[in-house]
Parts: sequence; structure tokens; C-alpha cells
Amino acid sequence: MMSLQQRKQFNLVVCTLFAVLFAIFGGLGLMLYASDVGLFENLPPIIGAVLSVFLYGLLAGWGFTGLVGGVWLGCRFVSSCGKRLIILACVFFMFTFQIFWLVGMVVTIPFVIYNFTKIRRGEDETEISPAVQIHFSRNVRIIVAAALFALAAFLVIGMVNEHTADQFFPSPQEAFTNHHDTTGELGEIIFTNEHENNLTLFTVRDGHFLGTNYVTEIRNGEKFYRLWEISRGISIHDRTIAQFLLHTVLTDNGFTGRANRNRRQEFGRIPIFGTYRHEVIRHLSINGIPVEHVIEFTNEHGERYFAWYFSDLPPFSGMREEIEIRFGGGDK
Repeated sequence: MMSLQQRKQFNLVVCTLFAVLFAIFGGLGLMLYASDVGLFENLPPIIGAVLSVFLYGLLAGWGFTGLVGGVWLGCRFVSSCGKRLIILACVFFMFTFQIFWLVGMVVTIPFVIYNFTKIRRGEDETEISPAVQIHFSRNVRIIVAAALFALAAFLVIGMVNEHTADQFFPSPQEAFTNHHDTTGELGEIIFTNEHENNLTLFTVRDGHFLGTNYVTEIRNGEKFYRLWEISRGISIHDRTIAQFLLHTVLTDNGFTGRANRNRRQEFGRIPIFGTYRHEVIRHLSINGIPVEHVIEFTNEHGERYFAWYFSDLPPFSGMREEIEIRFGGGDK
């Protein structure tokens, strides 16, 4: 049990951390919304901005304070148990850490509210009867057992999803709908780029551009498909943001070093694609290689977009200085 002073300390740390994280990541959400990279771009500006701030701030605050609160409470509980449980918690520290986080995500915010109630009433539980301590320990054990069950269920679901992800299907649509990371229909196909052992599709779904890559396999003369990667097009207004995102993708997302070699061994090539709102994208070039395909389309709001596509770019060593992005006319 906690004393009033301990409850005050716990609430002070958790509430301060939540407020700081909410402010930082809420500001990040607002910046992403303003740069047309975040969510809610089709909503009215004020509503979209508020939702971006709230969503990013809440998720960051809840996640990190759940971690801190779970570790704080979990360590208090483990330290009050026997040596065997302490040793087991240390040996299986990775599972212990995940359990603390799962429990913390569930109980930290209710526990903060509970602490405020105890602080307001001035109830100090430093001296508590053995019967109440046993009751408290039993409840905590139930929570830990539930967290263990949730973790086991998560691992089982993950293994099932991995098995599903490795399956081949008679069509790209079936491969898409049966993948654990996708929902709904693939959308209207506006571009197809097929190679010997793989396929790239551009589709428009709900007014948004979607790029999907598939590994293909021939069975009894029929072609089967396995979804390999999904990339959603990002609507970009200005070239500065476009250059920043392209540099980030090329240097950090598998176009350099060992990651590039591994992805090429699995898929055979590494396509790159996205969307842009200005026709200047027709003149895009990366290290002197011109964009291979530019497809114009209009979304459900009547906004004009351009989907651009490179079927395979040569690998880079990872230095940003080696990457030259131009939009034509000497513009870099």
C-alpha cells in the first residue's frame, strides 16, 4: 500500500509526464497536419487540427505514462513478493517488462484518479492490516495473470497472422483482403507493373492512392500472389516537404546497405512511388534517373493528383549528399 506522500509523488510524475508528452506530440501532430502529411486532411481545418493535436498527444501520453506507471507499480509489487518471483522476474525480464507495460496501460490512469480521491480524503494507508495486504496482493496477481493471458493471446494471434502473411492466393484482391494488415477492397486499379516474380499495383480507394507489391508464384500453370508490402500515397503541397520525404525514404527505408540487399533478395527489386499535387512531378528525377510513370487522377473531392513511380532505383550508400532530387529546370 502507498502512503499519501507516495501517492502524491506518483501522481506528480505521471501527470507531469503526460502533460509534457501531450504538448510535444500534440504540437508534432499539428505540424504534420499543417504540412499535409498527417491525418484528417479532408476534414474542416479547425476540426482536423484539433483532432490531430488530441490524437497524437493522447497516444503518446497514454503510451509513455502507461510504461512509467506500470514499471513503478510492478516493481513495488515484485519487491513485496518472495525471492523466487523476484528471480523469475529478473530472468524473464523481457516478458516482465511487457507485462508491466500492458498492466500500466490499463491501470495507470484509473490509479491516478484513485490516488486523487485518497489524497482529497487524507487517507494514509501506511499502516494497513495483514488481511487487506493479502487481499491487495491477490488482486494484483489476478491483474498480472490477465496480462500474461493477453500477452499469450497476442503472441498466438501474431503467429497466426504471420502464417497468413506467407500464404499465396489466386488473385491480388484475395491476397490483399486476407492479409492481417489490411481491410476492405483493394480499390480501382489504375496502373499495373508486372515483372517475372513480382507485381506492383496502383489503386484508388475512397479517394486515396494506394500502392501494393506482390510476390508471384506459378502453380500448375496458374499465377498466385502474396502481398509483400503496402505503401499509401502522401499528399504533398510543396517541393521542400517532397524532397525531405524522398530523402528520408531513400536513406532510411531500405534503399541503402544491407537492408537494400535483403529486400532485393526477397522481392527482386525495390519500387518507390507516391503522390504529388503539382504537375511539376512529371519532371522529377533522382540522381539523373527520370520518373518512369506519372498517372493523373482526381479524388472524390474533385482534387487533382499525380501518382509517380520508379520501378527500381539503384542502391545508395546512405549519404544524403549522394542523393540529388530535381523537379526539372535545374530545380533541386
